[in-house]
Amino acid sequence: MRRLLLMLMFVGVLALPASAIDFYISPDVPTDDPATLATILLPWEIVLVNTVVGTYVPVWSMPPTVALDALHQTCAGDWLFSVEAPTDLGGTTYLPYDVIRVDAAATYSYFFCGAAVGIPPGADVDAAFLTPPGDNGDLILSFDVPVDLTTLGGGLYEPADLVHFAQMSPGCGGWVPLAVPYFDAS
Repeated sequence: MRRLLLMLMFVGVLALPASAIDFYISPDVPTDDPATLATILLPWEIVLVNTVVGTYVPVWSMPPTVALDALHQTCAGDWLFSVEAPTDLGGTTYLPYDVIRVDAAATYSYFFCGAAVGIPPGADVDAAFLTPPGDNGDLILSFDVPVDLTTLGGGLYEPADLVHFAQMSPGCGGWVPLAVPYFDAS
């Protein structure tokens, strides 16, 4: 009897459902909502995906001309993102190697200035996130092309690498690449 109870407990633990994971996406092209097929998710929308219920809920919408690349929500609720092509937001033109912050009032501002930091023209930020603690951590970026930051104290990074930047001075140009990548995909 004891053996049977232990076996049933073991099987019960193995049968527990996996933890739910919610995450945000922005589709590359207009996409049917896989849950309802009634809603079309658009490239300028930020969509919350709930893996337990299987829902896709738009939570933020950019102007319709914005094609989002990288996307990260800060602890304060602001969004950090990059764009696929030069984009005018609030009277400022942002380039694909910039990281832009937008707050709840839809105020756009530079978070990371690619040109001021030394990112070569033609590079596109395609992944971005802040490391803990909170919104004061380091910035991790990935680029769509090889990027050489050796003259800035960094390294030569391939498109799948995650480049580690530390903020050494205030402002969007105060980020410095670290010599060791956050993740080396080679």
